[in-house]
Amino acid sequence: MGFTAEQIAEALPSVEEAAEEGEFTLLPENGLTMRVYCIQSGRWERNHWTGRALCLHLPSVESTMRMMRVPMRQRDVMLEDLLAMQKAALPVMNKAFDESE
Repeated sequence: MGFTAEQIAEALPSVEEAAEEGEFTLLPENGLTMRVYCIQSGRWERNHWTGRALCLHLPSVESTMRMMRVPMRQRDVMLEDLLAMQKAALPVMNKAFDESE
């Protein structure tokens, strides 16, 4: 027994509802990208003087994609998604630095 896409959509909160509650919905098609992002969580490039996070360590991202056997045709889209996640994460990660200035 399975569920239709409509039944699943009805059971899940909308993006707007989740955002109001401070939550997010991870769609199944984004699962692999999220796994790569989580694996890379400790591999950020940092400013050597201030310690501020600058960006994901892209050689590590590429290596992780290869080790996880992400198909070549998916890597460009995954990289775009990871960079969007990076853009959202940087202000949160660097908030403590911004508040101390």
